[in-house]
Amino acid sequence: MTTARIAPPSRRPATSWSGRASDFRREQVRARGPVPVIDGATGPVDSAGRVPAGTGAVLGTVDEVWQSLVAVLDELDAPSSALLCTADGFPIVGHGYCRADLVPAARLTGKMFAAHGPETGHDPQAVESVALTSGPTQTVIASIPSGQGHHLLSITADGVSLPILQAWTTYAAVELRELLAAQP
Repeated sequence: MTTARIAPPSRRPATSWSGRASDFRREQVRARGPVPVIDGATGPVDSAGRVPAGTGAVLGTVDEVWQSLVAVLDELDAPSSALLCTADGFPIVGHGYCRADLVPAARLTGKMFAAHGPETGHDPQAVESVALTSGPTQTVIASIPSGQGHHLLSITADGVSLPILQAWTTYAAVELRELLAAQP
């Protein structure tokens, strides 16, 4: 007695199933009508684990600063990239990098700032930057002190004046420092 072979998953025809159960469920949801949105906590959350109401506004503002920086970089005719990461090499947000390059770029940013950064005896609350140049490519890395430790902002661009790139990076780093310091 023999049985028919089952094809491996990669050889099975890819079809979506829209059975009666899913159609039935859609009708149930439609029949319910609009559901009011609850403003408060919806589960067993103790008061120590709650996020303060103002934190969402601060995160939105950090996102606004990042989006304005990205808008400036998008206006450049040459390739450019930006990266916000922790000092120990964890990427937070990036622009101009593919997803696989974010972690190596964040680690390299931390190493480059440590190697070329300011000497000991500097002000731990000041935004300090390091400028690196390689041919037409300039990179400015700024250290941003915050309540959670130091963050690094790295901006790289081709064919941009180094003083202008330093000014953009320092301005964005100062704005981010004020916003990140407000977070708990």
